[in-house]
Amino acid sequence: MRAFLQFSCFGREGFWKRSGNESERSSSELASRLTIFNILWSIFGVALVLRAFLPYEHVFRGGVWRFGSDDPVFHMRLVENALFGDHFPFRIFYDAFTYFPFGSHLHFAPLYDQIMIFAPWIVSAGRPTLALTHAIAAYYPAILGACVVFPAYFIGKTIHNRATGLISAALIAIIPGQFLSRSILGYCDHHVAEVLVQHGCDAFPHSRSEACEGAAVSIFY
Repeated sequence: MRAFLQFSCFGREGFWKRSGNESERSSSELASRLTIFNILWSIFGVALVLRAFLPYEHVFRGGVWRFGSDDPVFHMRLVENALFGDHFPFRIFYDAFTYFPFGSHLHFAPLYDQIMIFAPWIVSAGRPTLALTHAIAAYYPAILGACVVFPAYFIGKTIHNRATGLISAALIAIIPGQFLSRSILGYCDHHVAEVLVQHGCDAFPHSRSEACEGAAVSIFY
């Protein structure tokens, strides 16, 4: 119907000219989106190299996985306890070995640890090893930190334009400080997951759902 109205109003020449312009605009938009797509994934690659590959020798050395301290080490205790302490698929919420001799209830939310628990179990088809668990856990924060570039882009794009989004993604990928240090290889603390989930919710404020809010609560509390 739309094509018929255009043909009726503008005639044969006007119709084909208008259709050609729309096709050119569509092709131009597609090319622009592909360019943004490629640049964004390149920024993601840079972020991942900074976090996962540059510090590799400092984390994997002599068959020993050097995790950050102190919270990352405790997160690994929870993961190992679930996988190798006959608690799978559940993570403990009370640790008898803290606050001796009383023990204490854990204040860490479960989602971050549950992902680290299930990942090696799935990769190993239900037979995780300690080496595999440590390797996956070491890369976990680096991957989450690199993924923040995507919601950062959409936040910048929403505030201003695509160029602003790319600048935002590039800055969050390389800027030094607490975010970089807490999203680096081996620092498997939950703070990087907080940043990723919060940015994801902020990037799409009009489509927030109970699932997004639930994920935030299961990491934040």
